[in-house]
Amino acid sequence: VVLKTAQQELVQGIAQMLGEPLSAAPVWSPGAAIVLAKLAELRALAPKLNFPPELALDGYWLKSANIHGSECLLVAASTDRGVLYGVFALLSKIARGDSLADIDEVHRPYAPVRWVNQWDNLDSRIERGYGGASIFFADGKVRSDLIRAGQYARLLASIGINGCTINNVNAAPAVLEDGF
Repeated sequence: VVLKTAQQELVQGIAQMLGEPLSAAPVWSPGAAIVLAKLAELRALAPKLNFPPELALDGYWLKSANIHGSECLLVAASTDRGVLYGVFALLSKIARGDSLADIDEVHRPYAPVRWVNQWDNLDSRIERGYGGASIFFADGKVRSDLIRAGQYARLLASIGINGCTINNVNAAPAVLEDGF
C-alpha cells in the first residue's frame, strides 16, 4: 500500500508540476524510467550498480543510472516508507528546478521517530486557537470525515515527519472507551 502511494504521489506530482503524464507499471521494462524500488529488488534488477551501505529505516537513495541500456532515475530504500520519503524528496528537487542528471544522494534520517504534537480539544478547538478548528475532533468525538487529516498526513510525510500525537489538556474519560 505504501509503495502504491509513493507511485501515485510521483505520478500526480509530475503531472501537476510539469504537465507530463507518467504511465505507471508494476515492473521495470526497458526505456527511460523513474524506478521506485526496495534495495533488495533493485539489486536483482541491476546488480552492477554501486549500492550504498544499508540504509536506516526511513533512509533513501536518489540516483541517476543506466540500467540495461536505459537511462533511469532511481528512488530506492530498505523499506516502503523510505521509498515514499524519497519520492517526496525527488518531487521537491523537481519543484526547485534542481538538476537530476548526475544525482547520487543517500539520505539517512538522524532520528527514527520524527513527530509533531497536536493540541486539539474534543469540542474542535485547538489549544490557544492558533490553527482554526480541529481536523480530528468535532462535537466531542472523532470527525466522521477525516479527508483533511489525510491531507495533513501527506503534508507531514512530504517533509519526512513520520508520526503525530493528538492530545489536549482538557482530557475526557470518553477517549478511553472502545467506541471512541
